[in-house]
Amino acid sequence: MKKKITHSLLMILLMAMVAPGLVACSGLIYEDEGDCEVVYQLQFIYDKNMKWADAFASEVKSVRVYVFDDKDSLVWTTTESGPQLATGYYRMKLPLKPGKYHVLAWCGADNNKGNEHFDIPQNLAEVKHFKDATCFMKRNHADGEKPAYLAKGAAYSDSLLHPLYHGETEIELKDYSEYGGVYTYPVHLTKDTNTIRIVLQQLNGADLDVNDFIFTITDKNGFMAADNSIIYDYEDNVINYRPWATYSGIAGIEERDPKRPAMSRTITQVNVAQAELTTARLMAKHSSYFYDKNEITTMLTITRKSDGVAIVRIPLVDYCLLVKGLEHSNITDQDYLDRQDEYSMVFFLDEDHYWISSIILINSWRIVFQNHELH
Repeated sequence: MKKKITHSLLMILLMAMVAPGLVACSGLIYEDEGDCEVVYQLQFIYDKNMKWADAFASEVKSVRVYVFDDKDSLVWTTTESGPQLATGYYRMKLPLKPGKYHVLAWCGADNNKGNEHFDIPQNLAEVKHFKDATCFMKRNHADGEKPAYLAKGAAYSDSLLHPLYHGETEIELKDYSEYGGVYTYPVHLTKDTNTIRIVLQQLNGADLDVNDFIFTITDKNGFMAADNSIIYDYEDNVINYRPWATYSGIAGIEERDPKRPAMSRTITQVNVAQAELTTARLMAKHSSYFYDKNEITTMLTITRKSDGVAIVRIPLVDYCLLVKGLEHSNITDQDYLDRQDEYSMVFFLDEDHYWISSIILINSWRIVFQNHELH
């Protein structure tokens, strides 16, 4: 008994001589007490949104990761999906040796096997270096008659695009073999898809038929580089986004008795025309303010079918940024566009179905123009 106590006291003294949290494995860990396994892992965080809170578990359904060494050679890649991503505790283990690495993640692209909306190289034959891991949005081409008002061969997308996220970071895996433990490295994600909801309402309360209009967003954003910038130098780079859904809805118009404005009011229910589109990443430099430099402006056009007249034609990014507001003045325009992934726009029409361009509602904000420079 005395020998056992003496041995235990000796072990305690040896442990006390080692700094807390840096207990070396050799000589102190016995076979039945575990080992000095080192675990490197990635944690994916999607907090680049308007709530400034991590929504990875609730929104991201798949992850695809590429890891490049300090010589820019691909050393490891994998894809994971399934319910484990929604637990709130998901981590991706990295089977790598200590060293410096460049990590790239494209998330969400593998949600629907056989019906993916984005083409991203997967294997070692296609991706050898960082620049090879591009993301190409799949598109259709007009046949000259359908969709209407598109020239033959024009590229278009009328799909509800699956949410796509991009992440990139540099990490250094240090040699912790002497101590063991789990080491976690964050990868922050940016959402690259947007939902645009368009509502048309006639001011006199008359009904509107959504089939009388054609909705189009035109942009050059369908091919993304590994660093999430846009690749422009290819032939098929103009994308015509068309609605994946059009339908009629009901809205209320408040009417007051002009003789007794404070005493009487009625709510009239009217039909409105609605369209929903999804686009790839909106770019701040595609606003009209940069037109002289890059000759690219993201345009929203609403065409009246009866005579082919464009009743609405606006630089979409300019209007999206109108509601950025003072609250978000501390972030860049691009950061705002990356965080705000949904836009609802209400256009008011006169009796001839022309847009009354002095007013528009964007994300419930009422914008009244003193001039029409953006029109």
